[in-house]
Amino acid sequence: MKLIKIKNFGSIAEAELARNLLKESGIESVVRRGDLAAAGEFTGAIGDADLLVPEENIKKAEEILENMGL
Repeated sequence: MKLIKIKNFGSIAEAELARNLLKESGIESVVRRGDLAAAGEFTGAIGDADLLVPEENIKKAEEILENMGL
């Protein structure tokens, strides 16, 4: 299964919110921390995160996020 980035969020919390909304609609997704967020584990910084979904669910996932204002 190939995962495709559909959106970048300014925080991990925002990305996790979107992931949960997709999950409620039956779409599995993955949150991948950006470089700054990954470094934050060591420095305390908070950074961005990417939301990835299976290639076959891109259109539906984008529609859900758009309808939710994300």
